[in-house]
Amino acid sequence: MNLKMQVAVLIAVFLCMVDGAPDGRLVRSKQQRPTRGFKNVEMMTARGFGKRAQARSELYGLDNFWENLEAIQEKEAQDDEKTLESIPLDWFVNEMLNNPDFTRSVVRKFVDLNQDGELSADELLRNVA
Repeated sequence: MNLKMQVAVLIAVFLCMVDGAPDGRLVRSKQQRPTRGFKNVEMMTARGFGKRAQARSELYGLDNFWENLEAIQEKEAQDDEKTLESIPLDWFVNEMLNNPDFTRSVVRKFVDLNQDGELSADELLRNVA
């Protein structure tokens, strides 16, 4: 046998020994641990864990529901008034120039009073105030 063949046989024998070695030496034995997170029954209930909120003294009955509903409607009405009171002029002009559908709907709604599809001099020159 030549030297190359001896080295190949030696490597094959070594690989067989490594493959046949018991796995117990390589793997650590796992420690036994409890399956549950808490050891006693009293700690299994999650009392006092997590975020603590302030105690609410609010009443959640039907009366309070109607009061909350009225408050929400008043707030929405105030928000609607704010949105209807002011529209940025630059935005409005830009939309009138660039959006023909918007322009058409504004003219139909606010200028063409009799909704006949034609604009008269009275409709165009009327005093809006």
